[in-house]
Amino acid sequence: WTLAEAGLKATVALVILLAAGRLLLRPLYRVIAGTGNAELFIAATLLVVLGTAWGTALAGLPMALGAFLAGLMLAGTEYRHQIEADIRPVRGVLLGLFFISIGMLVDVGVVLPLLHWILLVAVALIAVKALLILGLC
Repeated sequence: WTLAEAGLKATVALVILLAAGRLLLRPLYRVIAGTGNAELFIAATLLVVLGTAWGTALAGLPMALGAFLAGLMLAGTEYRHQIEADIRPVRGVLLGLFFISIGMLVDVGVVLPLLHWILLVAVALIAVKALLILGLC
């Protein structure tokens, strides 16, 4: 029964987040667009992403799912192109932080004994990719 409860809880949380996004995002961005302030667009977008991620975490769901849902909700607004243009300069920093945080999750104690296999597979994949590219050209 706990699996059904968890599924119901997740479904309710997702429906609440999506409904709140549908109802609040358009009016919020309409007000922000009226100010003409690009920094406010960036701040509001980051607030929406972090708030949605926090909401999914409260429901026991992955924060990445919340960030994904925020992206879907923001893409559904008429301000998606403006949001994308304003976020573009910050994107590189956010991508760097993402990959650093993923790298920090790697357990070096598990990776080191398998390092020779990891390097062998990486070199093999690069070689196969190079052969495919050369074959297609």
